[in-house]
Amino acid sequence: MMRSESRVINIGDHGENGAQVKFLCHFPSQFIRENSGVAGEILIGRTFKGMSGDLDGNYVKIQEIDQNIFEIDRDMFGSIPLFYSLERRLISTDIRELLSTGSVDWCSEGVSEYISCAFNSLGRTVYKNIFILRPDEAIRVNECNISIIKKRNYFNQTRIAGEVGQLLEDAIERSILNLSQEVGEQCILNLSGGNDSTLLLALLRKFRTDSEIYSNTFFHKDWREDFDDWRYAELAAKKYGTLHTLVNIENSSFEQAHKELVFQGRNVFHTYAAAFFMQNKVLNKFVKPEMCIINGSGPDETMIGTEKIPVETLIEMNKLSRNDWVKYAVNARDYLKIPESESEALLNDSGTGFIGRRLEFAEELSEQCESFVDFQRKYHSMLILQDHICELNQVATTMNRPIFFPFLTNDIFKIVFGATFQELNLNNVYKAAIKN
Repeated sequence: MMRSESRVINIGDHGENGAQVKFLCHFPSQFIRENSGVAGEILIGRTFKGMSGDLDGNYVKIQEIDQNIFEIDRDMFGSIPLFYSLERRLISTDIRELLSTGSVDWCSEGVSEYISCAFNSLGRTVYKNIFILRPDEAIRVNECNISIIKKRNYFNQTRIAGEVGQLLEDAIERSILNLSQEVGEQCILNLSGGNDSTLLLALLRKFRTDSEIYSNTFFHKDWREDFDDWRYAELAAKKYGTLHTLVNIENSSFEQAHKELVFQGRNVFHTYAAAFFMQNKVLNKFVKPEMCIINGSGPDETMIGTEKIPVETLIEMNKLSRNDWVKYAVNARDYLKIPESESEALLNDSGTGFIGRRLEFAEELSEQCESFVDFQRKYHSMLILQDHICELNQVATTMNRPIFFPFLTNDIFKIVFGATFQELNLNNVYKAAIKN
């Protein structure tokens, strides 16, 4: 697919040497607008008024906070990735924009992490001097200089008063009502057949009965014959009247798709990104360009954390010491596939240090948490969920489409991280607060 031209937003005045910070955005023009309520504020994405009256949605906000000083902030989940280069004074929603200006070298730490873990974390990419903004960070532009500022008390937000299940229901409905208004008469829904995406479909139909929904599901035909969620997806699609596509994935087509994605996206990807690429690429021949993708990521990673350990066992792990929390975060299979020393040996480059950065973050986070279960789901969301957001966005970008995450809003962030693990997974039932 031909790559669409990014919209350029110049931020601030030119510096003494004529330089100016540029913000490059791949979103269609209908999702880039000035905030009528705040002079000089630009919003990118979808926005609505949250439960407490504050700005909510999946968005980037560019605001002049003082004369020629700008702040670029996002929703709490950072659901629209921002790549940046301090040296080049360049910020973009598409990493390819930073790769097309001048020469680029590999970052040994980022490459080592990708080899060891199959993903990058905490702001790293595989490219030297190209970073991705963390969700607990914002960007400050002062004249023509870029700096990164940390958000205070990121996970310790003021809890919204009320019963958790009812609050989640209200927040999810508010988000999907806005989504049904923003995306127009047609949209693409990634329908896995699980609870979350099926709930999205039911609510989209509730709020807009006349919309044309193109749902899609992928199934690794020669990997997991016992995994049949695709059957539930077909039942849901039939019940709610979507135009449904099942994409059967086999190893040969999967390998080719992964190569194609790496070539088009100019980045490294986890295997699920290639499956997502295949799942949505099929629809290119049926749907108009720039049609939005809707994805249900979020509840698993934020409400549970790892799904490789039963709820009862996770709760039992509350007896662990904080030192053991940190050891788990650094060494668990979710986060590390092969030791850092082995990836360093492959690269012939010692001291790359991604484990040290993760260790520092885990130690800092452990001091802010009362229990292991809540520590691990916050850590999981900062690593695994952020990787999902980043990779799914990059896949959508290769198709010139925006992607929105209805479960990743400020309201839901405050509710989920203001509640305890036990409140969210009542009676040891995964995501009981949503299922009920």
